[in-house]
Amino acid sequence: MSNFDYIADPNNRIILELGFNAVTELELWGWLKNKYNEDNPNMFILNAIFDIIDKNIKLTTNEFQDLNIIFREVISHLTYIAVHGENVFKNAYLFKLKQQYERDTEKAQHLYNFDNIYILARL
Repeated sequence: MSNFDYIADPNNRIILELGFNAVTELELWGWLKNKYNEDNPNMFILNAIFDIIDKNIKLTTNEFQDLNIIFREVISHLTYIAVHGENVFKNAYLFKLKQQYERDTEKAQHLYNFDNIYILARL
């Protein structure tokens, strides 16, 4: 069992934990790693999974699209973990989170400065 406490969104964390535990329990890490293709890393894996889902579960178009989006993200993360390791995934995830925070902070600062200039100009 893996600990994804660094993922703030509880829904994303739970889905990734469930996927991680399923891959571990079914001993599919080697399969994920072997099926990885750098040109199109998730296509083969997703096609195999959706073939199984389509044969066993009848979904509406909207349900299938929602599931497709969720699976693409989870399988992408799990494949990355299989190829590069969990610690590399964690570091990459935290790095992207830091970049997003810095972009958001810079954007907020820019808006704050713009508002101050606008207020001063009106005086």
